[in-house]
Amino acid sequence: MMNVNEMIEKIKSGEANLKLIDDHVSQQKKIEMVDQSGFEKLCEFGNDEYFMALYKKDNKFYYAERQYCADNASTGSCEIQYDKLYEVAA
Repeated sequence: MMNVNEMIEKIKSGEANLKLIDDHVSQQKKIEMVDQSGFEKLCEFGNDEYFMALYKKDNKFYYAERQYCADNASTGSCEIQYDKLYEVAA
């Protein structure tokens, strides 16, 4: 089994085996992407355009990604966020 640092590197490089569980567009500026009980946040990483975090629940790992200002390219504004939640496959 990979450790957390190995998972992060595979996610950043695009080599991780990710299964999309949920994606949605939101205008809410919520802080936590995964607000359901039972999820343990292991770490956060990202950049100015994306929030990224790794979570664990029931011995499975999850990767959450939020694109800030998802509407900037089409409208020039910063009202919409695009959130995705993936299960990280072993």
